[in-house]
Amino acid sequence: LAGLTNRSEMDPWRLECDAAYIDLRDVLPGLDIRIGRQIVSWGSADMFNPTDNINADDLEDRVLFGDNIANEMIRIDYTYIPEREGWLSEIIFSLIWVPVFRPAQLPSSATLPLADPTEEIPVLEDDIRDEIEGLRALVSNNLEDPNVTAEVPEFSMENSQIGFRIQTRMLN
Repeated sequence: LAGLTNRSEMDPWRLECDAAYIDLRDVLPGLDIRIGRQIVSWGSADMFNPTDNINADDLEDRVLFGDNIANEMIRIDYTYIPEREGWLSEIIFSLIWVPVFRPAQLPSSATLPLADPTEEIPVLEDDIRDEIEGLRALVSNNLEDPNVTAEVPEFSMENSQIGFRIQTRMLN
């Protein structure tokens, strides 16, 4: 579990940037291709967005808590515009391929409830420290050996991700 709190262990070859991609516009009429490190947000909602599950969450930084982590992928968008005006203004077909799985980045405090109950908790706030001590007690009472291992899948075509979306606007 500690490996998911250490960015250099989770992603040893990384470039910390929100985006670094090549955009190929109008390769064919209506066809766009984007290749590189990017964040793809599908759907919209206030704060919690269950349909935005392409990129992993970055839970490491308290200020940016819940932002997405950019990932290498290929995105293909095809926009179809009907020839005559109707109730549909356009239809956009999107296909993405994510070759490498990236897990969520956990905060450094994620392993505290599983740590040795006799170790001091390195947290200044009393209420947070009390909550972690309660979690430690819960874990130690219910598990003999709280040894957690996170296994990231190996790089292969079987473990890559594919997403497809159809988007349209109706009635202007």
